[in-house]
Amino acid sequence: MYHPAKSIRHGSLVLWLMACLLLSFSTQSKAVQSVQSASELPFPVLPRGKLTDKPIQMTLYQYDDKLLGRRTPLLLVHGLKAECWPYLRWQHLVKHLSANPEFTNKYKIFFARYDSSASLDKMAEQLQAKIAQLYAAGGQTPITILALSMGGNITYESMLNRDTDKQVRLVLAMGTPFHGSPLFTADWLQYGIYKRNRCPLARIDRSVAYRLYFGHKKNLLYDLRWDNCDQSIPDLGHFASLLPFGPHGNLTAASTNNQELAATNQKIVDKRKIIAYSGYLPNFYQWRPTAGTIARAVMLPYNILTITVPVYLGAEHHVLKMLNRQISSVPITQAAAKHAGSKYLFAWNDGITPVISALFLPDCYCTTQSIAHQSDLARIKPLLDVGKARVFRNIDHLTYLDGYRPITLPAAMCDELNPEAGKRDIFSWILFDLDCMQSADTRQSTTAATYN
Repeated sequence: MYHPAKSIRHGSLVLWLMACLLLSFSTQSKAVQSVQSASELPFPVLPRGKLTDKPIQMTLYQYDDKLLGRRTPLLLVHGLKAECWPYLRWQHLVKHLSANPEFTNKYKIFFARYDSSASLDKMAEQLQAKIAQLYAAGGQTPITILALSMGGNITYESMLNRDTDKQVRLVLAMGTPFHGSPLFTADWLQYGIYKRNRCPLARIDRSVAYRLYFGHKKNLLYDLRWDNCDQSIPDLGHFASLLPFGPHGNLTAASTNNQELAATNQKIVDKRKIIAYSGYLPNFYQWRPTAGTIARAVMLPYNILTITVPVYLGAEHHVLKMLNRQISSVPITQAAAKHAGSKYLFAWNDGITPVISALFLPDCYCTTQSIAHQSDLARIKPLLDVGKARVFRNIDHLTYLDGYRPITLPAAMCDELNPEAGKRDIFSWILFDLDCMQSADTRQSTTAATYN
């Protein structure tokens, strides 16, 4: 009944099976452990209150301490002065994103906090290091970036590094001044104040306010002044108001244009990774010149009550309305006016960034193409080389953060480059472009939409 050789064979088989099971369990445990260790990222959770310290180095934060798992890192790169705000000013957007189950299954939110008064070059270098850190800690999962305003400039410049470019999957840039902005071109804007404002008190008030504000933000005046891609900066030389503290400066194309930004835009980056959001506020300068002059005169008392007074009370959206008109009225060269068919070349802007700059129109088209009329949108659409571009009417530079629409209208709006894509509020557009809205009607809109 008892056969030692057979028992040994049976015992060996049992031992072999047990060894296989143990090895399999060990391998599975290591696999699970590796996923968990890749998810336990070395970044602190973003504090919920206001951050008062000045960031010396760029820092990455997590939105929460949940494991990354198989999700894609979504890195939010803020704009000017947001490093001192609660949630870095992203709270409304993050709330809407996090409420979407498809988004939470697909993405985990991270924040980059940096000193927005530092130079773009310095911050781009630091962002390269942080992207590499997040890429490695996340198991080499390519990163999606959501950037507002100058955050998009920093992101784009960081991607000039080939390794960083490979580590970034997609960049959704909102209101980014890729070509700069006349707002940050000090002598040009001062000449616009001098030329367009008839009231002496208005000249002094706006000129002094501009110098006081940007005196502490000289990095903007250097890094984000207009790159003159459209040859629109006039050569006028020295100018000075006779009024004390009035506008003055030296306006020439050679001394004013942003050669550094122009050189950056000439370097090779895969712009197909970029989704460019732009917007504009309707204003008088988009109308016929005569109608605009009459309308400005008729509407002056109303504008004082609804724009000027709230500006003095510190209302941000009203400040953007005022800046929208100031940017709209900067004088341009005769050649640029001839090509545009309007002397108000920058009337289409969101209070900070002209639409043509936010869409990142290629330099080779900037001298012959412009956006001065509604019909210009259809003409420039085939010329854009970003992966996707959108233009939204009646929004300003902060709408991307809080959903505010300056004129009381429904929150849902269409993309004027692709009106067939339907209407959504700004947060739903972001979800849509992050592929997180896949209901039946959204799938139909996706099929019908025509992208660049």
